[in-house]
Amino acid sequence: MMNKMIFKRIFIAFNLLLILVSSQVCFAGAKDGGGGSFTKSKFWYIVESKIIPELKAYKSKENKILSTEQIDKILEKMDEDLVSVEILDKDLFTYENGFKELVDAKNYPTSNKIELNQDAWNSILDSGFSFHYLILHEFMGLAKIADKNARISRKILPPEKMEVAFEANNFQCGASIKYVHLIRQRNASSYPDWFVRDAPIHREYFNLPAPESLNPNPPCAIKAEDTGKCYRYIQDYKIKSLKSKLPVKWYIQSSESDKDKLQTFEYEIEFELSLFNAYYSYGSGGASRNLFRRPSMAELQWKLYELRQNAERTLIHSSVDTKIKLDDHSSSVSFILSVPMSNLEDLMNKNSYSLNYAAYAGELFSKYNSNNIVGSFYSIAGQELGLSDSAERDRFIVNEILKDAESPVLPFRISAFCELQAPN
Repeated sequence: MMNKMIFKRIFIAFNLLLILVSSQVCFAGAKDGGGGSFTKSKFWYIVESKIIPELKAYKSKENKILSTEQIDKILEKMDEDLVSVEILDKDLFTYENGFKELVDAKNYPTSNKIELNQDAWNSILDSGFSFHYLILHEFMGLAKIADKNARISRKILPPEKMEVAFEANNFQCGASIKYVHLIRQRNASSYPDWFVRDAPIHREYFNLPAPESLNPNPPCAIKAEDTGKCYRYIQDYKIKSLKSKLPVKWYIQSSESDKDKLQTFEYEIEFELSLFNAYYSYGSGGASRNLFRRPSMAELQWKLYELRQNAERTLIHSSVDTKIKLDDHSSSVSFILSVPMSNLEDLMNKNSYSLNYAAYAGELFSKYNSNNIVGSFYSIAGQELGLSDSAERDRFIVNEILKDAESPVLPFRISAFCELQAPN
Protein backbone atom coordinates (compact mmCIF):
# COMPACT_ATOMS: atom_id res chain seq x y z
CA MET A 1 0.00 0.00 0.00
CA MET A 2 2.81 2.42 0.91
CA ASN A 3 4.74 1.60 -2.28
CA LYS A 4 1.61 2.25 -4.28
CA MET A 5 1.13 5.66 -2.68
CA ILE A 6 4.80 6.61 -3.19
CA PHE A 7 4.51 5.61 -6.85
CA LYS A 8 1.41 7.75 -7.25
CA ARG A 9 3.12 10.70 -5.59
CA ILE A 10 5.94 10.69 -8.11
CA PHE A 11 3.44 11.95 -10.69
CA ILE A 12 2.81 15.22 -8.89
CA ALA A 13 4.15 17.03 -11.95
CA PHE A 14 1.50 15.62 -14.23
CA ASN A 15 -1.53 15.16 -11.98
CA LEU A 16 -1.23 18.57 -10.29
CA LEU A 17 -2.28 16.94 -7.05
CA LEU A 18 -6.01 16.16 -7.08
CA ILE A 19 -7.44 17.86 -4.01
CA LEU A 20 -10.68 16.58 -2.54
CA VAL A 21 -12.98 18.81 -0.55
CA SER A 22 -15.23 17.20 2.00
CA SER A 23 -18.35 18.50 3.77
CA GLN A 24 -18.65 21.05 6.59
CA VAL A 25 -16.78 18.89 9.08
CA CYS A 26 -13.44 19.03 7.28
CA PHE A 27 -11.85 19.81 3.93
CA ALA A 28 -9.48 17.29 2.35
CA GLY A 29 -6.04 18.04 0.95
CA ALA A 30 -3.94 16.65 -1.87
CA LYS A 31 -4.07 12.97 -2.76
CA ASP A 32 -0.75 12.81 -4.53
CA GLY A 33 2.73 13.86 -3.65
CA GLY A 34 6.48 13.04 -4.56
CA GLY A 35 10.57 12.24 -0.48
CA GLY A 36 12.85 15.36 2.41
CA SER A 37 11.60 16.40 5.90
CA PHE A 38 8.61 18.71 6.33
CA THR A 39 8.20 20.41 9.72
CA LYS A 40 5.85 22.86 11.40
CA SER A 41 8.52 25.55 11.41
CA LYS A 42 8.99 25.09 7.66
CA PHE A 43 5.21 25.28 7.17
CA TRP A 44 4.91 28.61 9.01
CA TYR A 45 8.08 29.98 7.42
CA ILE A 46 6.55 29.42 3.98
CA VAL A 47 3.25 30.95 5.10
CA GLU A 48 4.84 34.10 6.54
CA SER A 49 7.66 34.70 4.07
CA LYS A 50 6.13 33.44 0.84
CA ILE A 51 2.35 33.01 0.82
CA ILE A 52 1.21 36.08 2.79
CA PRO A 53 3.27 38.52 0.64
CA GLU A 54 2.03 36.79 -2.54
CA LEU A 55 -1.56 36.93 -1.37
CA LYS A 56 -1.30 40.60 -0.43
CA ALA A 57 0.17 41.37 -3.85
CA TYR A 58 -2.63 39.39 -5.49
CA LYS A 59 -5.17 41.38 -3.48
CA SER A 60 -4.17 44.56 -5.32
CA LYS A 61 -4.87 43.08 -8.76
CA GLU A 62 -7.95 44.22 -10.68
CA ASN A 63 -9.07 40.92 -12.19
CA LYS A 64 -9.17 38.58 -9.20
CA ILE A 65 -10.76 35.17 -8.78
CA LEU A 66 -11.36 35.91 -5.10
CA SER A 67 -12.91 39.04 -3.67
CA THR A 68 -11.00 41.37 -1.35
CA GLU A 69 -13.20 40.18 1.52
CA GLN A 70 -12.38 36.54 0.82
CA ILE A 71 -8.64 37.25 0.68
CA ASP A 72 -8.87 39.11 4.01
CA LYS A 73 -10.63 36.11 5.57
CA ILE A 74 -7.81 33.82 4.38
CA LEU A 75 -5.12 36.21 5.65
CA GLU A 76 -6.81 36.32 9.06
CA LYS A 77 -6.44 32.55 9.31
CA MET A 78 -2.70 32.68 8.55
CA ASP A 79 -1.85 33.24 12.20
CA GLU A 80 0.30 30.76 14.13
CA ASP A 81 -1.38 31.78 17.40
CA LEU A 82 -4.81 31.05 15.94
CA VAL A 83 -4.29 27.90 13.87
CA SER A 84 -2.92 24.58 15.12
CA VAL A 85 -0.84 22.55 12.63
CA GLU A 86 -0.16 18.89 13.31
CA ILE A 87 2.18 16.73 11.20
CA LEU A 88 1.17 13.13 11.78
CA ASP A 89 2.80 9.79 11.08
CA LYS A 90 -0.48 8.16 10.11
CA ASP A 91 -2.79 7.96 7.12
CA LEU A 92 -5.49 10.60 6.80
CA PHE A 93 -8.92 9.84 5.35
CA THR A 94 -12.02 11.74 4.37
CA TYR A 95 -15.41 10.66 3.07
CA GLU A 96 -17.06 11.91 -0.10
CA ASN A 97 -20.19 10.53 -1.70
CA GLY A 98 -20.00 7.56 0.65
CA PHE A 99 -16.44 6.63 -0.30
CA LYS A 100 -13.40 6.63 1.98
CA GLU A 101 -10.50 8.54 0.41
CA LEU A 102 -6.83 8.62 1.44
CA VAL A 103 -5.63 12.26 1.51
CA ASP A 104 -2.43 14.11 2.38
CA ALA A 105 -4.01 16.86 4.47
CA LYS A 106 -7.23 17.78 6.29
CA ASN A 107 -8.43 21.02 7.76
CA TYR A 108 -11.09 21.69 10.38
CA PRO A 109 -12.72 25.14 10.15
CA THR A 110 -14.59 24.88 13.45
CA SER A 111 -11.43 24.15 15.47
CA ASN A 112 -8.89 26.04 13.28
CA LYS A 113 -6.74 22.95 12.86
CA ILE A 114 -4.74 21.55 9.94
CA GLU A 115 -3.45 17.97 9.84
CA LEU A 116 -0.70 16.92 7.43
CA ASN A 117 0.57 13.43 6.65
CA GLN A 118 4.36 13.34 7.27
CA ASP A 119 5.32 10.98 4.43
CA ALA A 120 3.13 12.76 1.92
CA TRP A 121 4.51 16.21 2.69
CA ASN A 122 8.09 14.94 2.72
CA SER A 123 7.38 13.74 -0.81
CA ILE A 124 5.79 17.03 -1.84
CA LEU A 125 8.78 18.93 -0.45
CA ASP A 126 11.18 16.88 -2.62
CA SER A 127 9.01 16.81 -5.74
CA GLY A 128 10.80 19.67 -7.47
CA PHE A 129 7.57 21.70 -7.79
CA SER A 130 6.52 24.76 -5.85
CA PHE A 131 3.79 23.56 -3.52
CA HIS A 132 2.72 26.80 -1.83
CA TYR A 133 -0.71 26.60 -3.43
CA LEU A 134 -1.38 23.41 -1.45
CA ILE A 135 -0.87 25.30 1.80
CA LEU A 136 -3.08 28.11 0.51
CA HIS A 137 -5.71 25.48 -0.25
CA GLU A 138 -5.77 24.38 3.40
CA PHE A 139 -6.25 27.95 4.65
CA MET A 140 -9.04 28.46 2.14
CA GLY A 141 -10.68 25.45 3.77
CA LEU A 142 -10.34 27.05 7.21
CA ALA A 143 -11.93 30.22 5.79
CA LYS A 144 -14.77 28.08 4.34
CA ILE A 145 -13.97 29.14 0.79
CA ALA A 146 -14.56 26.32 -1.68
CA ASP A 147 -11.48 25.25 -3.67
CA LYS A 148 -12.51 22.03 -5.34
CA ASN A 149 -9.47 20.20 -6.75
CA ALA A 150 -7.39 23.31 -5.89
CA ARG A 151 -8.71 25.06 -9.01
CA ILE A 152 -8.55 28.50 -7.37
CA SER A 153 -5.41 28.18 -5.19
CA ARG A 154 -3.43 26.75 -8.08
CA LYS A 155 -4.26 29.79 -10.24
CA ILE A 156 -3.22 32.21 -7.52
CA LEU A 157 0.05 30.36 -6.75
CA PRO A 158 0.77 28.19 -9.81
CA PRO A 159 2.67 24.94 -9.12
CA GLU A 160 5.51 25.71 -11.50
CA LYS A 161 8.61 23.61 -11.76
CA MET A 162 11.32 25.16 -9.57
CA GLU A 163 14.73 25.65 -11.11
CA VAL A 164 18.10 25.48 -9.44
CA ALA A 165 19.27 29.06 -9.55
CA PHE A 166 21.60 31.53 -7.90
CA GLU A 167 18.94 31.97 -5.19
CA ALA A 168 19.39 28.34 -4.09
CA ASN A 169 20.62 28.09 -0.50
CA ASN A 170 20.15 24.43 0.45
CA PHE A 171 23.22 22.24 0.03
CA GLN A 172 23.64 18.73 1.41
CA CYS A 173 26.51 16.26 1.23
CA GLY A 174 27.10 12.64 2.16
CA ALA A 175 30.32 10.65 2.22
CA SER A 176 31.29 7.04 2.74
CA ILE A 177 34.18 4.66 2.19
CA LYS A 178 34.37 1.17 0.76
CA TYR A 179 36.91 -1.22 2.22
CA VAL A 180 38.01 -4.82 2.56
CA HIS A 181 37.72 -5.91 6.19
CA LEU A 182 39.91 -8.74 7.40
CA ILE A 183 38.46 -10.59 10.39
CA ARG A 184 40.82 -12.00 13.02
CA GLN A 185 39.92 -14.27 15.91
CA ARG A 186 41.09 -13.39 19.44
CA ASN A 187 44.87 -13.74 19.84
CA ALA A 188 45.21 -15.13 16.31
CA SER A 189 48.17 -14.05 14.20
CA SER A 190 46.32 -14.34 10.87
CA TYR A 191 42.99 -13.34 9.37
CA PRO A 192 40.77 -16.34 8.59
CA ASP A 193 38.02 -14.41 6.82
CA TRP A 194 37.33 -11.23 4.82
CA PHE A 195 34.40 -9.05 3.75
CA VAL A 196 33.84 -6.08 1.43
CA ARG A 197 31.96 -3.40 3.36
CA ASP A 198 30.70 0.17 3.26
CA ALA A 199 31.24 2.52 6.17
CA PRO A 200 28.06 4.28 7.36
CA ILE A 201 27.19 7.33 5.28
CA HIS A 202 27.82 10.60 7.07
CA ARG A 203 25.51 13.44 5.98
CA GLU A 204 25.77 17.17 6.52
CA TYR A 205 23.35 19.97 5.64
CA PHE A 206 24.52 23.48 4.82
CA ASN A 207 22.99 26.88 4.12
CA LEU A 208 24.72 29.13 1.63
CA PRO A 209 25.65 32.66 2.77
CA ALA A 210 24.26 35.90 1.39
CA PRO A 211 25.65 36.88 -2.03
CA GLU A 212 28.67 39.15 -2.37
CA SER A 213 28.68 41.79 -5.08
CA LEU A 214 31.89 41.93 -7.11
CA ASN A 215 30.77 45.13 -8.82
CA PRO A 216 28.75 47.25 -6.34
CA ASN A 217 28.01 49.93 -8.96
CA PRO A 218 27.25 48.13 -12.22
CA PRO A 219 26.68 50.38 -15.26
CA CYS A 220 23.19 50.70 -16.68
CA ALA A 221 22.58 49.51 -20.22
CA ILE A 222 18.87 50.34 -20.64
CA LYS A 223 17.04 53.23 -18.96
CA ALA A 224 13.43 54.40 -19.08
CA GLU A 225 13.30 57.71 -20.93
CA ASP A 226 10.55 59.22 -18.77
CA THR A 227 11.67 58.16 -15.26
CA GLY A 228 15.34 57.40 -15.79
CA LYS A 229 14.84 54.04 -14.02
CA CYS A 230 17.37 51.41 -15.04
CA TYR A 231 15.82 48.29 -16.54
CA ARG A 232 18.98 46.39 -17.35
CA TYR A 233 22.33 46.54 -15.60
CA ILE A 234 25.46 45.03 -17.09
CA GLN A 235 28.43 43.37 -15.41
CA ASP A 236 26.36 42.95 -12.24
CA TYR A 237 28.55 40.15 -10.89
CA LYS A 238 27.52 38.37 -7.69
CA ILE A 239 28.92 35.27 -6.03
CA LYS A 240 27.98 33.03 -3.11
CA SER A 241 30.73 30.86 -1.64
CA LEU A 242 30.49 28.16 0.99
CA LYS A 243 33.63 26.65 2.53
CA SER A 244 33.23 23.70 4.86
CA LYS A 245 34.40 20.21 5.81
CA LEU A 246 32.81 16.80 5.54
CA PRO A 247 34.20 14.15 7.92
CA VAL A 248 34.50 10.49 6.92
CA LYS A 249 35.08 8.65 10.19
CA TRP A 250 34.29 5.14 11.36
CA TYR A 251 35.37 2.54 13.89
CA ILE A 252 36.31 -1.10 13.40
CA GLN A 253 36.72 -3.69 16.15
CA SER A 254 40.21 -5.14 15.96
CA SER A 255 38.99 -8.74 16.07
CA GLU A 256 35.75 -10.63 15.90
CA SER A 257 35.67 -11.22 19.65
CA ASP A 258 37.39 -8.07 20.96
CA LYS A 259 34.27 -5.95 21.19
CA ASP A 260 35.94 -3.24 23.25
CA LYS A 261 39.03 -2.77 21.08
CA LEU A 262 38.23 -0.34 18.30
CA GLN A 263 40.41 1.09 15.59
CA THR A 264 39.56 4.54 14.26
CA PHE A 265 39.88 5.44 10.59
CA GLU A 266 39.37 9.07 9.74
CA TYR A 267 39.40 11.16 6.59
CA GLU A 268 38.19 14.66 5.88
CA ILE A 269 36.87 16.31 2.73
CA GLU A 270 37.31 20.05 2.40
CA PHE A 271 35.14 21.67 -0.21
CA GLU A 272 34.28 25.09 -1.55
CA LEU A 273 31.05 25.63 -3.44
CA SER A 274 30.72 28.82 -5.48
CA LEU A 275 27.57 30.04 -7.21
CA PHE A 276 27.80 32.74 -9.87
CA ASN A 277 24.70 34.75 -10.72
CA ALA A 278 23.31 35.27 -14.20
CA TYR A 279 24.31 38.66 -15.59
CA TYR A 280 24.29 40.69 -18.79
CA SER A 281 27.24 41.93 -20.77
CA TYR A 282 28.00 43.23 -24.24
CA GLY A 283 29.54 40.98 -26.84
CA SER A 284 32.83 41.56 -28.58
CA GLY A 285 33.83 42.41 -32.13
CA GLY A 286 30.82 42.64 -34.43
CA ALA A 287 28.51 41.90 -31.49
CA SER A 288 29.87 44.70 -29.28
CA ARG A 289 26.49 46.49 -29.31
CA ASN A 290 24.48 43.42 -28.45
CA LEU A 291 23.53 42.45 -24.90
CA PHE A 292 24.00 38.83 -23.92
CA ARG A 293 22.74 36.98 -20.86
CA ARG A 294 25.42 34.92 -19.15
CA PRO A 295 23.81 31.98 -17.26
CA SER A 296 24.15 31.26 -13.56
CA MET A 297 26.90 28.74 -12.82
CA ALA A 298 28.17 26.52 -10.02
CA GLU A 299 31.66 25.29 -9.24
CA LEU A 300 32.80 22.83 -6.57
CA GLN A 301 36.39 22.29 -5.40
CA TRP A 302 37.39 19.22 -3.37
CA LYS A 303 40.35 18.25 -1.20
CA LEU A 304 40.57 14.85 0.49
CA TYR A 305 42.79 14.43 3.55
CA GLU A 306 43.74 11.46 5.69
CA LEU A 307 43.85 12.37 9.38
CA ARG A 308 46.64 10.83 11.42
CA GLN A 309 46.60 10.14 15.15
CA ASN A 310 49.17 12.90 15.69
CA ALA A 311 46.65 15.36 14.21
CA GLU A 312 48.60 15.70 10.97
CA ARG A 313 46.70 15.78 7.69
CA THR A 314 47.93 14.14 4.51
CA LEU A 315 46.49 15.39 1.22
CA ILE A 316 45.37 12.40 -0.82
CA HIS A 317 43.41 13.96 -3.68
CA SER A 318 42.17 17.32 -4.95
CA SER A 319 39.97 18.29 -7.87
CA VAL A 320 37.94 21.14 -9.29
CA ASP A 321 34.67 20.41 -11.03
CA THR A 322 34.27 22.55 -14.13
CA LYS A 323 31.52 25.13 -13.91
CA ILE A 324 28.05 23.68 -14.25
CA LYS A 325 25.34 25.73 -15.91
CA LEU A 326 22.46 25.89 -13.41
CA ASP A 327 19.95 26.75 -16.14
CA ASP A 328 20.32 23.19 -17.44
CA HIS A 329 18.97 21.66 -14.21
CA SER A 330 15.34 21.65 -13.15
CA SER A 331 15.14 20.89 -9.44
CA SER A 332 18.65 19.98 -8.25
CA VAL A 333 22.24 19.64 -9.38
CA SER A 334 24.54 16.91 -8.11
CA PHE A 335 28.30 16.73 -7.61
CA ILE A 336 30.06 13.40 -7.18
CA LEU A 337 33.58 12.75 -5.93
CA SER A 338 34.94 9.21 -6.23
CA VAL A 339 38.57 8.68 -5.24
CA PRO A 340 40.38 5.32 -5.52
CA MET A 341 42.47 4.51 -2.44
CA SER A 342 45.83 2.82 -2.82
CA ASN A 343 45.82 0.72 0.38
CA LEU A 344 44.32 -2.41 -1.19
CA GLU A 345 46.13 -2.22 -4.53
CA ASP A 346 49.50 -1.53 -2.90
CA LEU A 347 49.15 -4.68 -0.81
CA MET A 348 48.07 -6.74 -3.82
CA ASN A 349 50.99 -5.44 -5.91
CA LYS A 350 53.39 -6.22 -3.08
CA ASN A 351 52.11 -9.80 -3.20
CA SER A 352 52.52 -9.89 -7.02
CA TYR A 353 48.83 -9.59 -7.83
CA SER A 354 46.88 -6.92 -9.71
CA LEU A 355 43.37 -5.61 -9.36
CA ASN A 356 41.73 -6.25 -12.73
CA TYR A 357 38.28 -6.18 -14.26
CA ALA A 358 36.43 -9.41 -13.63
CA ALA A 359 32.79 -10.34 -13.98
CA TYR A 360 30.77 -10.99 -10.86
CA ALA A 361 27.38 -12.72 -10.98
CA GLY A 362 27.56 -12.55 -14.76
CA GLU A 363 28.01 -8.78 -14.92
CA LEU A 364 30.94 -6.38 -15.36
CA PHE A 365 31.35 -3.38 -13.04
CA SER A 366 33.67 -0.39 -12.75
CA LYS A 367 37.14 -1.16 -11.40
CA TYR A 368 36.61 0.14 -7.85
CA ASN A 369 33.07 -1.16 -7.52
CA SER A 370 32.63 -3.60 -4.62
CA ASN A 371 31.43 -6.34 -6.98
CA ASN A 372 34.50 -5.97 -9.17
CA ILE A 373 36.77 -6.27 -6.11
CA VAL A 374 35.11 -9.57 -5.20
CA GLY A 375 35.11 -10.72 -8.84
CA SER A 376 38.81 -9.91 -9.20
CA PHE A 377 39.68 -11.87 -6.04
CA TYR A 378 37.66 -14.87 -7.22
CA SER A 379 39.18 -14.66 -10.68
CA ILE A 380 42.75 -14.66 -9.31
CA ALA A 381 41.98 -17.59 -7.01
CA GLY A 382 40.44 -19.53 -9.90
CA GLN A 383 43.32 -18.84 -12.28
CA GLU A 384 46.04 -19.65 -9.75
CA LEU A 385 44.64 -22.81 -8.24
CA GLY A 386 41.46 -23.54 -10.08
CA LEU A 387 39.72 -23.25 -6.73
CA SER A 388 35.98 -23.62 -6.69
CA ASP A 389 35.45 -24.55 -3.06
CA SER A 390 34.50 -21.33 -1.29
CA ALA A 391 36.41 -22.10 1.92
CA GLU A 392 39.66 -22.88 0.05
CA ARG A 393 39.18 -19.85 -2.14
CA ASP A 394 38.71 -17.54 0.86
CA ARG A 395 41.81 -18.96 2.54
CA PHE A 396 43.82 -18.28 -0.62
CA ILE A 397 42.54 -14.71 -0.80
CA VAL A 398 43.46 -14.00 2.83
CA ASN A 399 46.75 -15.92 2.92
CA GLU A 400 48.11 -15.01 -0.52
CA ILE A 401 46.41 -12.04 -2.17
CA LEU A 402 46.06 -10.10 1.08
CA LYS A 403 48.89 -11.59 3.12
CA ASP A 404 51.02 -9.41 5.41
CA ALA A 405 48.29 -6.81 5.76
CA GLU A 406 49.36 -4.34 8.45
CA SER A 407 45.78 -3.28 9.11
CA PRO A 408 42.50 -5.20 9.10
CA VAL A 409 40.98 -2.42 7.01
CA LEU A 410 42.01 -1.88 3.38
CA PRO A 411 40.12 1.07 1.87
CA PHE A 412 39.74 1.04 -1.90
CA ARG A 413 37.36 3.95 -2.60
CA ILE A 414 36.03 7.07 -0.89
CA SER A 415 32.91 8.64 -2.33
CA ALA A 416 31.15 11.91 -1.64
CA PHE A 417 27.96 13.13 -3.22
CA CYS A 418 26.51 16.59 -2.82
CA GLU A 419 23.28 18.15 -4.02
CA LEU A 420 22.27 21.76 -4.52
CA GLN A 421 18.51 22.06 -4.27
CA ALA A 422 16.14 24.51 -5.89
CA PRO A 423 14.80 27.20 -3.54
CA ASN A 424 11.30 26.62 -2.15
